[in-house]
Amino acid sequence: MDVKPRAGRMTIDSVRVLAQPIAANVIDVDTYGAPWDHWLAMLPNLTESTLIFLTMGSYGGLGQLHKTALRVLGLADIHVPPVIQPRLLALSISACLAQAYSHGKTIMVWEGQHSKNAQYFAAFVEPMAEKSRKKRIPEHNCFDKLRIRSKL
Repeated sequence: MDVKPRAGRMTIDSVRVLAQPIAANVIDVDTYGAPWDHWLAMLPNLTESTLIFLTMGSYGGLGQLHKTALRVLGLADIHVPPVIQPRLLALSISACLAQAYSHGKTIMVWEGQHSKNAQYFAAFVEPMAEKSRKKRIPEHNCFDKLRIRSKL
């Protein structure tokens, strides 16, 4: 699937597909860029335990932040100099992944061996029990609970 028409593939906005109820428990998101629009679109609709593979391809070189990552960090309306963006990369990844908590999900993340042009993550997402959901972590602190396990 892709939004760009090309022979042999379905022309469709995959973010819109993932924003609908999903009847799958394994999802692979490889957008040839940042997966965060897709990630955020699918979180509200995950109703069962789901394993999600995320590929974060180079976006102007690894270290350049996608507009969605900047928005999650609260920096969407500020010009963040390119020289500073690589220093925010790890924080932006954690902040984007931790958005699962604000959608009533728990998450465990593993980081795979990255290449020159991409980083790889496997995220196991589960809906929180109703009892736990009532004591949900405030959004501004939610990525403190996120654990990224290094290297698969």
